[in-house]
Amino acid sequence: MSSTQTQTADAIRAQMAMARNRLQPEVNRIVEDAQTLMDWKYYLQNYPWGMMAAACVAGYILVPQKREVIRPDEKTLRKMARHERLVVAPQEESSSNGPIKSALLFGVSALMRAGVVYAGQQLAKVFENNPQDSTSSTPNPRREVRS
Repeated sequence: MSSTQTQTADAIRAQMAMARNRLQPEVNRIVEDAQTLMDWKYYLQNYPWGMMAAACVAGYILVPQKREVIRPDEKTLRKMARHERLVVAPQEESSSNGPIKSALLFGVSALMRAGVVYAGQQLAKVFENNPQDSTSSTPNPRREVRS
């Protein structure tokens, strides 16, 4: 290899090292941002109302609707049978919840309770830090008094 090729290769290596050094802080910042976005506590601290709404929607979706039981009288049954709208199906046996389903329900309810308690604590902190009492006689600490 000639000396010009060696100098060119050394220059390319130096440029690549400089590029890596410039990119490393940017890569670290991107990794930190990605970790922050994946942390649920970040969202709870910055968007408590949104998290509360999401918990309500999840609860609404997860809790099954109550079944409507119809107990018609004899006259209604005859009328339905005449119009061929009466369908008789065997009643399903109600099985008790299995241990896995019971454990899952217990875990979900415990998480929901913990979330509600935590949301309450966060709301208490917000209200302690931001009093909305406009009748207070104490001056606003953010306002500068110049003499």
